[in-house]
Amino acid sequence: MRDLSNTHWFLLCELGIKLPLGISFMTLLYLMRNMVNSQVIVMFGTISLELYLIHIWLVKYIVKDSVFQGLALIIVSALLAYSFNKMCNYCTNLLVADKRNDNAN
Repeated sequence: MRDLSNTHWFLLCELGIKLPLGISFMTLLYLMRNMVNSQVIVMFGTISLELYLIHIWLVKYIVKDSVFQGLALIIVSALLAYSFNKMCNYCTNLLVADKRNDNAN
């Protein structure tokens, strides 16, 4: 299978599988937008970039051999991402407020 991974036919088959799945998933999300609009999902959407960046770093240190280690990875990543997001928002607000003060003078 790895020998075929760079051929045009393999990529076309992969596109034929992934594209309809992606369109179906997005359509399902659109149809269920009232259920998707929960506070937990909105919070994870807010910290998604930080969560992505932090979990890549943590995967090196937390081995996923058991369910508890995987759960610890999720919890620690979410907590660090949330605090990192709050810190970045605070620093951004300070910089924006500082620029507004400079422009007012």
